Amino acid sequence: NFGNWWWTVFPTGASSAPEFFAGDPTDANAAWMQGTFLADGRLTFVDGDRAAALQALDAGGAAVLPVAAAERLGLGTGDTIRLSLGDGATLGLRVVSRPDGTKAEVVDTFVPGMIMDLTGAGRSPVFRRLYARAFSHTIVRTARSCESCHDDSDALGYGRGTLTYARVGGQGRWTFTPDMAPSVHDRLPADAWIPFLGTRTGPVSTRDDVRPFSVDEQRKILTVGACLTCHAGKSRVMRDAVADWPKALARVSRKCLLPKWD
Repeated sequence: NFGNWWWTVFPTGASSAPEFFAGDPTDANAAWMQGTFLADGRLTFVDGDRAAALQALDAGGAAVLPVAAAERLGLGTGDTIRLSLGDGATLGLRVVSRPDGTKAEVVDTFVPGMIMDLTGAGRSPVFRRLYARAFSHTIVRTARSCESCHDDSDALGYGRGTLTYARVGGQGRWTFTPDMAPSVHDRLPADAWIPFLGTRTGPVSTRDDVRPFSVDEQRKILTVGACLTCHAGKSRVMRDAVADWPKALARVSRKCLLPKWD
């Protein structure tokens, strides 16, 4: 059958049956496939010019929206949508259910789901900076390096830029210089999820079960990152730290320079 299939758990073989299938646009369970059609099967345009809209789609930089989506976003014909997209996957936390029914948070990858400002005649501008969980379609056997998480500004949610650890006045200090200019809406770089060693209030994701790292969590991640500026990720010191981090911290030498937080 032609249509769309859903599994709640990734199928591991041909015998893994889907939980849901939608192939009929008239099926009430597949309302997202429905619309008002002309006699020849084309969707009805309720606003704007059909020919001009299709030409704009071919030219690029234009979109045709379902009525429900346009009403939800407060958009009309001729309004402008500006989108910002980051390059790499950002890390954050997602809520999962344990076998015993309790909840826990796990680290997962996220991408910009909506960094967008909407403008239109007769309405106030609307700005959204929301990230969404990334679902990788390609996997490899090689795992990420320790540095690619603990010493990477994009992974931490700050966006692209220069993340530096240095001795300042006898203390270890992290600094971050973004590559992109701050947004006029929230002063964050255009490709950032959160401010450097800061937090956000209000909606941060397209889902309510995910969030970026808190300030305390960022500090913990960057403390490990400080160690990685001297010790390789596969070194004995860092392997011992993975096994017992408090014990590793208790054994730091006088040569070690741990971060100082304001």
